[in-house]
Amino acid sequence: MGQKSNSSLLRIGIGHKEWLSKYEEKSLEESTLLIHNDLEIRNYLTRIFKLHRIFRFHHLLIHGCQASYSENSVNIIINYYIIQKKDEKKSLSKFNIKCFENSDEFKEFSYKMRVSLYLFLKPKYNQIIDIKFVNVNLNMQRLEQQSKNFKILMKKLRRFQRHFLFKKLVSIIFCIITHKNSAKLFSEFIANQLKLKKNKQHNYFLFFLKEVLSISIKSSFSNIRGLKLIINGRFNKAPRSRKKIIQLGSVPAQSFNSKIDFHQSISYTLNGTFGISLWICEKI
Repeated sequence: MGQKSNSSLLRIGIGHKEWLSKYEEKSLEESTLLIHNDLEIRNYLTRIFKLHRIFRFHHLLIHGCQASYSENSVNIIINYYIIQKKDEKKSLSKFNIKCFENSDEFKEFSYKMRVSLYLFLKPKYNQIIDIKFVNVNLNMQRLEQQSKNFKILMKKLRRFQRHFLFKKLVSIIFCIITHKNSAKLFSEFIANQLKLKKNKQHNYFLFFLKEVLSISIKSSFSNIRGLKLIINGRFNKAPRSRKKIIQLGSVPAQSFNSKIDFHQSISYTLNGTFGISLWICEKI
């Protein structure tokens, strides 16, 4: 039962798990309408982040979305993560993020998004959309200078520094072990990496992923108690699909007291599709 059902939905309202959307309904019919609108808005934002040229060019992944509905307004907070490109030698800074937010292309996109949400929700709502960045490159720079534990962690991962995904993987894993509700971000990142033509050696990629995760989760600044990853697909162009399982720490899927974040993603490649299921058990 723990793996066949959505672990996040089962634990909503129990302990520290809460709904990501909050609204005030006057009747049961209005409650169902607000739930429908919330699901449609989330699907719309997820689709835009995958297809729009701005986010595809800057390699942006959505981290989370929070919405609150009142009688006259809708507040939407979008957290997303910027993947550093290979040709960028310097890490992302606040100056680069501010330039991106103030660019004409981004302003045009935010205006179109407001108009589309206004038409979908009807004129009775005044949309207030607040977009926030969730990027840890600047924090990693501080840790490299101040934290001794982070330096020890990087020394342990020295043998993987020549891999072309080393900086991206270490950066996003650091985001996962320090931020809550990051299962969607990490599963989407793995799905995108399986699409790459450079990433032909799937077995080595999974071995590299497991080693980095095992060392990072055991670190002192990690907020993760355990992690379980299941990938189904045709690895290395095999004629039949196989299942790969990576489990680190404890992930008690049968216990309601545990705080588990769950997400499923699909990676469409030239050799077929890969199904990705991820469970992250966070420390309470």
